[in-house]
Amino acid sequence: MFPYGSSFPLEQWPHIRAFIRRGGNLVVLGGAPFHQPVLDDNRLGVRQATWAHELLIGPADAIETGSGWKAVTPEPSWTIPISGAKKVYALTLRLARETDMPGEHGSEGPREAIARPLVHLVHDGLPRATPLLEIDRIRGAEAGGRWLFAPSDAPLSAAAIRAIVQRAMAGASHIEARPVHASIAAGERAGIVTSKAGSIVVRDDRGRIVHRQRVAAGESTLEAFGAGLHHVELITADGLRTTTGFWVRDNALLARGPKVTVSRDWLRVDGRVTPIVGTTYMASDVHRQFLFEPNPHVWDRDFAQMKSLGINMVRTGLWTAWSRAIDERGVPNEAFLRALDAYVQTAAKHGILVNFTFYSFLPPAHGGTNPYLDPRSLEGQKAFLSAVASRYRGVGWIHYDLINEPSYAPPAGLWSNRPIRDEHEKSAWFIWVRNR
Repeated sequence: MFPYGSSFPLEQWPHIRAFIRRGGNLVVLGGAPFHQPVLDDNRLGVRQATWAHELLIGPADAIETGSGWKAVTPEPSWTIPISGAKKVYALTLRLARETDMPGEHGSEGPREAIARPLVHLVHDGLPRATPLLEIDRIRGAEAGGRWLFAPSDAPLSAAAIRAIVQRAMAGASHIEARPVHASIAAGERAGIVTSKAGSIVVRDDRGRIVHRQRVAAGESTLEAFGAGLHHVELITADGLRTTTGFWVRDNALLARGPKVTVSRDWLRVDGRVTPIVGTTYMASDVHRQFLFEPNPHVWDRDFAQMKSLGINMVRTGLWTAWSRAIDERGVPNEAFLRALDAYVQTAAKHGILVNFTFYSFLPPAHGGTNPYLDPRSLEGQKAFLSAVASRYRGVGWIHYDLINEPSYAPPAGLWSNRPIRDEHEKSAWFIWVRNR
């Protein structure tokens, strides 16, 4: 445990790092963790984020709090509020070190950790700062370790410190629950995949319990439910909890989508001028993996908050991992399509339009040599676009963007704007010259 805020003994850093790397648990109370080295003669070294960055928790930005900021505890297993902070440090977290799609720009990595805010400071109805944060290391060299940071100047009671230390000593724990399909048809039985055995409770969107069941680890089949969003809570024997969800396709909701048109100066929704207030959003839990690890319960919570802020459109799409969504011919798989169904329905529930982006940077070549000119590449892309667009024919909630930040270059030289130097490019160049 480090009870001196940002300060740590620099001479001991190799030993600290070795302990953490072996899966050791960690508690840092106050300040910006590992930002202020203390030399062996008790002089302060140059304050910097080098060591925090090595742990993927830095740099840290100071947030000044004020009157009216209320401490709340969003994690059910933590009940002690931490109040009185005048300054809270927001840590810059990274949860992965490697990429899971080598060679793809925009790739994520296998998540090595799970971050849980245990206390939020809420102002104007929004969480603005996190004076107590828990990080469970679930993969990699540091697996098994639990890190707790209290990065603020708030006074900590003896009871709070004791609870923080006891929680850290318990070590990392994590369970997962995902729908087999994030959206199912009316009359189709739902399915849930869980990482541990336990009990599940299914609630409809009004909070009413509609189903209970014991499940083993792995895939479990539930029953058929009525149209709409359903929330599924998994509770294990050792008290761990997590919540996921699924949709039973609500055709009436999709049919109520607005008609979006474009005039000279405006985007119009059902004929009314509609200034767009939007953001790019995938998911707050798994980010770019949202259509491969869907959680409609999390989306519902996030869309509700966005709606309260006045957001009326989100931009989303595939920035990576097209091979997980489509085959070599460009045909999308059913799991991907149903996840997108659930995403669109969740947005529609909150009256938010979806702009779906098919590609990012450089489209997949589908076995061709040139993603912009090779007929084989274009056929694969057309197959993907057509499958998605035809699925949502007449659904006004979803609209499209072809490619995010397009770059013409060899795959190994993205952003260089250099020739690809294949026969398709050569042919297109000669045609252009002749036409000129």
